Amino acid sequence: NRVDVTLALRKQADGLNLQSSLLHIHSDDMRSATQFALLFPADATQPPFMQLQSTLRDIDAEKKSRYLPAGIIPPNLLKWLDEGILSGRLARGDIVVHGPLGKNWMPYRRVLLGFTVHDAALRFLPDWTEPVRNLDADVIVDRGAVYGEAVRGDYFQQTLQGAQVTVPPVPPGQQHMLHVQTQTRGRAETGFDILQTTPLAGMVGEIIQDMDVQGDMAVDFDLAVPLDKGERKTAVDVDVQLQQARFDLHSQKLHVSDLNSNVHFDLEHGLSVPQLAGKSFSGPIAGSLNTKKVRQGGQAIQLDLHGKADVAALQDWLKLSVLAPLSGALDYQVELNVPTGEAKKHLHGYLNVTSQLKGTAVELPAPFGKPATTAREFRVWQSINREPSLFSVRYDDLFELSLQRRKGALQKGVLMLGAGKALLPDSNIFRVEGQLDTLDLAQWQPVLEQIRTASKNYQENIDSSRMSLLDDSRVQIGNLILSERNLGLIQIELARLQND
Repeated sequence: NRVDVTLALRKQADGLNLQSSLLHIHSDDMRSATQFALLFPADATQPPFMQLQSTLRDIDAEKKSRYLPAGIIPPNLLKWLDEGILSGRLARGDIVVHGPLGKNWMPYRRVLLGFTVHDAALRFLPDWTEPVRNLDADVIVDRGAVYGEAVRGDYFQQTLQGAQVTVPPVPPGQQHMLHVQTQTRGRAETGFDILQTTPLAGMVGEIIQDMDVQGDMAVDFDLAVPLDKGERKTAVDVDVQLQQARFDLHSQKLHVSDLNSNVHFDLEHGLSVPQLAGKSFSGPIAGSLNTKKVRQGGQAIQLDLHGKADVAALQDWLKLSVLAPLSGALDYQVELNVPTGEAKKHLHGYLNVTSQLKGTAVELPAPFGKPATTAREFRVWQSINREPSLFSVRYDDLFELSLQRRKGALQKGVLMLGAGKALLPDSNIFRVEGQLDTLDLAQWQPVLEQIRTASKNYQENIDSSRMSLLDDSRVQIGNLILSERNLGLIQIELARLQND
């Protein structure tokens, strides 16, 4: 390591002037050439005045702390540069200082830094642990402001299409803000980590951890973060474009393929997908996703979908034995609501699936059966993240089933035959009520066997022991047929006797 310089000290009328020749530094870390002049005024009330110009070459970025001009640039900016640049080579750096020295004279001092980095790693902030890697960039620091532009780099294994980092100038004492704007392209398998593993994850909500995305992705990312205390807060704006992607919502076993959509996130409106289109349940699907604020606090994610599905694929998703007699195709609507954050203390999520069953054949005895050409209203509703859980099925004006389960086991329920509402009983029983025009037990035997087989395949854990809950039931049957014999109008009342 070697320093070559000649210094000249001259006494002038206005003070002492220290002037250097071209100062050469040769070290393992870098090479530099610097020239400066420093005036010490005769007036002791005036600060020293510096003029400096320095050119640096081939600096190891890990050792940049040794060469950043501490005391000349603002401390918070110095700290950000020191902590943000993790590694790489500074191919060239230029420093120009012109003005009085001293903390109180900073507004009157011009400091200009310009440097070019190669193969660098830049971390925006300490809690943004994943840095931009393989970064080639040009950076200018002028009077406490930073202007940086990336030429090349990777972020979450996404290729940078463009990136700008700025810290705009502010008056002394005002709050400095770091602005990061990036545009990337790559695979969604890694790029979606921007929403899942950065501090954005806590802002989006825990539902983001339930999502998985594969496919081609382009990201526009805009971040504003305060570098010191003040009134201004963090602002985030993220736009993700997905093409021919696959989306999975693991907890609901919901899969969408060939997905083309734009995903948006900001702190004001949360996560949103204004329009999405793809394939699911062996048919086309479209819809939207929005985040709604909850009055008591927190947010709720609302997913609204509509499409055309193959009944068999829908059965594989819902895994409901009562759907076993259905076949064909159907149009449907799905409404999924998932509270996040503080909203989970006040609300429970739900899944609501509705259909007119147009194109669906229902292989059931009259009056429940229907050909594929006719329509009937059908609805399946179930709670999410609720204990005990709630579940209901509505089939036109023919029946409604409501169940309550605790730890997966049936706790209470009601089957309403006809147009009435199936309201859960107060006690832990299963009730059957309402009226039925015709009941031919011989016709129902194969249907029940089909449902029983489906229940076993879906592991619904429903067996004959559940009949022990049957109680307080009243059913009127217009025509009860036993062994091809019509018994006419029958009214059945059932009440379980209490043990002495």
